[in-house]
Order: sequence, then C-alpha cells, then structure tokens
Amino acid sequence: MTSTRNREPKSGPLERYIAILEAVLGPPDGLNTRELEVMLGLPRTTVNRLLSALTASDLIEKGGRRGTFKLGRRLSQILQSDNAWLQLASKRLLKALAEETGETCFIARLYGATIQSIVMEPPDASVGGVLPGHVLLPHAAEYRKTWKQGYAIENGEHIGGLFTIVYPVILVPDQPPIYALGITGPAERIGSQLVPVLQEKLERTAAEFANVFSLGRKKRG
Repeated sequence: MTSTRNREPKSGPLERYIAILEAVLGPPDGLNTRELEVMLGLPRTTVNRLLSALTASDLIEKGGRRGTFKLGRRLSQILQSDNAWLQLASKRLLKALAEETGETCFIARLYGATIQSIVMEPPDASVGGVLPGHVLLPHAAEYRKTWKQGYAIENGEHIGGLFTIVYPVILVPDQPPIYALGITGPAERIGSQLVPVLQEKLERTAAEFANVFSLGRKKRG
C-alpha cells in the first residue's frame, strides 16, 4: 500500500533549494534572479536568500551573463563522482577507439592531486599499458595543460618507450575537467601517427563520452 505521505505534493525549504538547482542546470549561461522568480513563482526575497545559501556552499556560482547563476563546481564534481556506471557506459566507446587506432585506450580521473585510470580497453585480448585503478604521475595527464591546449602528450617521460596522448572530457562547460581520454602504446608505433589525426579521434570520442555521461545523469536523476 502506498502511504499518503508519498502522494503529498513536494514542498518545504529543501524542495525550494532543489528547484533552484534544477532550474540552473539547463541553460549554459545560467539564469538571473528575475528569470528564477518567474520560473519558480517565488518572491525576489526568497530567491535571493536561496541563491545566497547555495552560492556560499559552492553548489551554484556566477553564470556567463551578468547577474546570472549556474551549477557550481562542488555540485558538478559530486555529479561526476560515480565511476561504476561510467565503466560500463564507456566500455563500448573505448573498445571502438582501441580497434580504430590499434592502441590501448583509457579514461583517467583527477582525484585531488592524484590522477588515476578508471577504465581501459586494449585493441585485443593483450594487456595494455594503463590498468584500471593505476595511479598516474601528474605529467602523464596534465589536466590544466590538456584543458588549455586541447591535448597533452607524454613521450617516454614516465615509462621509457611509451607514448601517450590525452584529451579532456568536458562535462560541464567552463569548468576544469576531471576526466581525460587517452591513447597509449609503444612510441615507435604510435608516435609515427600524426598527432592531429589522433587528436581528432580523441575529440570525437570525448564528445560521445560526454553525451553518455549526460544521459546517464538523467537516468540516475
């Protein structure tokens, strides 16, 4: 039997905070106070109070337009923290990229100051160079450089003879990425391929991966 409580309309302070978060989640440039007032049917004083509390907790932040608010970095990272479903969802994409390039492909995640691989796929049954759970040295996937330059390369600095190229996975616009997509293999083989060609393949797959993440987030929501 379904309880009466479960059929009651949602209300209360917590529901108002959630409504603000759901509202600013969509528009890339965020929403301003007036837009939130109209959308949620709340008075300006209430909207301002809710925005102040959410901003103080880093759950929302200033948006792209003047006076607007968008999803904050803290909440973005929380939404990106579940890796179990990610490993299953990304397996097909990684496998396809591995078969296309003939090299081992992987996804790495930034945990504070540590970079750790979370899923990998070799082009065949052989063991690749990056195993799930393997901690990478910072220069193996330079997240800041990757984000600004568009990609980063390691050519034997960590492991002699190993060539790695990584590309950022942008899940939240204008936010530093915490995931990166990489291709790794013997330098004499992978290094002979044109970096722009590899970059193009990584960019395409990274966009597909970001779309999978977006769909997964909606299903979990």
